[in-house]
Amino acid sequence: KDAIVYLLVLGLITAILGTLMNYVMTKAMTQFLGANLPLGWMQELNIGFQFILSFVAIIVFSFIITGILHLWIMLFGGKASYTDTYKVYVYAGTPEYLLGWIPMVNLVTWIYKIVLLVIGTEITHNVSKGRAILIYVLPIIIFVVLGIILFLVALVFLGSALFSGGLPF
Repeated sequence: KDAIVYLLVLGLITAILGTLMNYVMTKAMTQFLGANLPLGWMQELNIGFQFILSFVAIIVFSFIITGILHLWIMLFGGKASYTDTYKVYVYAGTPEYLLGWIPMVNLVTWIYKIVLLVIGTEITHNVSKGRAILIYVLPIIIFVVLGIILFLVALVFLGSALFSGGLPF
């Protein structure tokens, strides 16, 4: 219960700050590009919609991501409950919720969140430090390898299109 209340408060802060940052960046970009878009009430509607969507997404996805994370941790021998995994996920996300809306700082907060997740998983699920690290590093490695493979496949298709004068399909 405490973790949910904690997330509601942090989610509200994150949604407000993220929406404000998006508004400021949009204004700056439209002025920089010289685009004076007469959005009027549409812009305010968009801001309200973005705020609500952000807040709801933070809450809903916290349960979904925790479910996937909990199953993944169980595959590695984790022993704690879903509720304990939820607490680890929410509390480890604090830096990201508070500072992740700032461009460039969000990468640092994401890395710090991974470190906190490793520590929290090690303690809460009673797994070794090596196993806790593997729980979080293995999916990153898998996604990076898949991304490289996808990039190489795209290069092959583009290369064959350039040399043959058209797309290969």
